[in-house]
Amino acid sequence: MAPIAFYDIPSDKVGCWSPSTWKIRYALNYKGLPFHTEWVEYPDIEAKCKEIGAEPTGTREGQPLYTLPVIHDPSMGRTISDSQPIMKYLDEAYPDTPKLFPEGSQDKLTEVSKELMQNAPQWRMLVVPVVVNILNDASKPYFRATREKALGGTLEDIKPQGENLAVRLGALKETYMTFLARVDAGGGPFLLGKAPCYVDFTAASLLQWMKAAIGADSEEWKAISEWEDGKVIKYLESMSAYEGDPKA
Repeated sequence: MAPIAFYDIPSDKVGCWSPSTWKIRYALNYKGLPFHTEWVEYPDIEAKCKEIGAEPTGTREGQPLYTLPVIHDPSMGRTISDSQPIMKYLDEAYPDTPKLFPEGSQDKLTEVSKELMQNAPQWRMLVVPVVVNILNDASKPYFRATREKALGGTLEDIKPQGENLAVRLGALKETYMTFLARVDAGGGPFLLGKAPCYVDFTAASLLQWMKAAIGADSEEWKAISEWEDGKVIKYLESMSAYEGDPKA
C-alpha cells in the first residue's frame, strides 16, 4: 500500500508533541501501516486542510476551525480529520490489523475514557501555558494569540504557581492513579490486558504532551515520575514499541 500522509504540528525540540497527533502516531505504528509525516505550522493548518480536502473539526467565533491531526490515505482516496474519526477509519479500512476499538469492549472504553478526561480542565493548565516554549518561531505568535484570547490572560500570568500548581498536580495524580488501577485490575500492562487500545494511546499521548511541554528535566515531571515508585513512567515506557521516531 502507498504510505499514509500524516499531518502533524512540529516542535523545535521534540518533534511530535501534541496529544491529539500522538494518538495517531501510536495507532499507525501499532497497526504497522506505512506513513510519512507532513509537518504543518499553526498558521498554515487551515490552508493545508482546505488544499487536501480535510473537513473542519469545529468552529471558532462562528467560522470553521481546522485542526490536526489529519491523514490522507492515497490507497483508499480518503482524507480524514480529527483523532477519533481517524482511529475508527483505520480499524474499518484495515480490518486485518490490530484493533483500536476491540469488539465487545466499547462500553468499558467509553467509561474509562470519560474518567480519564474528567479532571482535564484542572490539569491541562499545567501544560497549555508552556507549550509555546517548544514551538517553532513560525507557530509561536499564533499559539500565543489564540490561547491568550481564549483564556483571558497572558500565558505567563495563567501558568500555575505555588498552591495552584500543587492542586493541579494533585488532580493529575488522581486521574492517572485511577486509570492505572483499572490497568492493574485487568492484568496489564494495558487497559484490556496484553494489547493496547485507543484509550491506552490517549493516556500515553497526554503524558507525552506533558513531558514535551513541561520538560523532562522539570520539577513537575520529576514529581510525576516518582508517583507510586514510577508507576506512570513505567506505563508510558510500555508504549515505547509504538512510538516510532517522533521527529520523522
